Order: sequence, then structure tokens, then C-alpha cells
Amino acid sequence: MKLAGALRFVTIALAFAITGGSGADRLGAQERPQTAAVARLVANPAKVTLRAGETASLLVTAYDAAGNVIGDGGVRVVGPRAAMTVSNGQIRGLQAGSYTATATAMGPNGPVTLDIPVIITWPALTRLTIRADSGRLYAGTTIGHRVEGAHADGSTRQGLIPTWRTSNPAVGRSPSAPRRRGQRRG
Repeated sequence: MKLAGALRFVTIALAFAITGGSGADRLGAQERPQTAAVARLVANPAKVTLRAGETASLLVTAYDAAGNVIGDGGVRVVGPRAAMTVSNGQIRGLQAGSYTATATAMGPNGPVTLDIPVIITWPALTRLTIRADSGRLYAGTTIGHRVEGAHADGSTRQGLIPTWRTSNPAVGRSPSAPRRRGQRRG
């Protein structure tokens, strides 16, 4: 019984060695289309400008050395996670600033990259709210204040730096910090 099993194994192993594999490996390699090597990448648009909260289209096309479009060039586009999301040819702005999205595809001698400038601006503020710290303002006391800004979609703008002024400096003074100092009753 053990001898028959061992002979079957030897016969199968010998047939495998003579054919150079199962044959299916070679057939699969012949059927796979040869993908042209990516020589360069082109972005459309070449520079993306959008507002935080908005989405813009970005198409990155891969070309071979002869200038032919490579249909599936395996292009991947990434950007700073805190600033933007990139998915399915769409960039969504998250944080205002100047950034770079990078497109990458494999070329014949390693990765081929393209840097795409991305400018994200803030949408217009639709509401500003001044919030005072708890307590009351009396002559000789100081109370802190902060400003909160909101956009039309209800999202808030972080990092607002207001310029503080007073209409009557005799009643209250606004130092450079967001604090009010009571001067006298008014």
C-alpha cells in the first residue's frame, strides 16, 4: 500500500519535472498582456484650486516612451491627509493652504512621479460669533474673548486670528491678546 502511493508520487513528480511545471503557469504567462512601461505622467488640470469642503476633478494620464496613452497605467495619487482626500479622480479640500498632490506609477527604471500643486482656500464666512469667558467685566478687571467663524454649510473655521478694536477706549481697552480690560463704567 505504501509502495503504490510512493510510486504514484514519484510518477507525478517526474512528469512535473519533465514538463517544467504544470503547463498552466506558462499558459497564464502567455495570455497576460504585456503592459507598456510608464515613461511620464500628465495631470489635467496641471494645478488644482478649490475651497475647503469642495471637490474638484483630477485626471492623471500615463504615457509610454512613444507618447501613447497607457489605459491602465496603475497611477496612484496621494496628498497630505489633513489637507485633502484623493479618491477615484476626485480631490476634496479639507484645510486651507498650498499643498502638493503626488501621482506615482511604475516605470521601466522605477517609479515615475508627478507633483501637482493644490491650492485650497477657505469659503466665505457667513457668521462670526464673539464669545466672552464666564464672569462680568468691571472697571479694573479683564475678561478673555474668542471668535468663532462658521461657513454656509455649518462647518467651523479653525485658527481665526481677529483684530480687536473698541469703539470707546475710555470704557474698555483691547490689548493685542483677545482680552478686554474694563477702564470705567460705561
